[in-house]
Amino acid sequence: MTRAAAPFLSGLALVLKRYASEWKDVQERRAKLPKGALSERDEQKLDALQDSFHRQLVLYRMGSVTVNDLRISQGSYEPEIAGLNLGADVSASDLIRLQWAYLLGLLEIGTLQSGNHPGLLILDEPQQQSVEEGSFLAMLEYASKVKKSQIIIATSHERTSISAFLKRISNKHVFEYEDGRVLDRL
Repeated sequence: MTRAAAPFLSGLALVLKRYASEWKDVQERRAKLPKGALSERDEQKLDALQDSFHRQLVLYRMGSVTVNDLRISQGSYEPEIAGLNLGADVSASDLIRLQWAYLLGLLEIGTLQSGNHPGLLILDEPQQQSVEEGSFLAMLEYASKVKKSQIIIATSHERTSISAFLKRISNKHVFEYEDGRVLDRL
């Protein structure tokens, strides 16, 4: 080795040593990243959402598909089932049940597990498509048990059945507008 090559090789060794150190640092940081698309905590939340979703659909008597075949997608975080378009391939009343279970599940999980849900859910006429009264009342009962939240439900459901049900739950405030409308044309 010539004297002229020694400083060059010494400088090159320092550069390579710095790169090796940076490479080691990158590999250590990379090892700490989640192994999948979601962190372990996010996967736990998604599993809890799916469990809540399934429990509710059983309570609401979902009938168009087998409840256990439904999944919460890890890509879109929405309900899905292999080979079906849920909006087109389930009954209208079951589509409403899916919406109740999904929205209440998001509220429940988002307020329990350090989520970012604001704790407010507003449902306007949640008994569309003539969902059976038993399913509707099961949804109201489930909603009444979701903690750390406010749920506002606007309905034109029969007063007698709603009044009878509301006597059974404790945390409620009911505002009735007689036969008028909250909003009306000017």
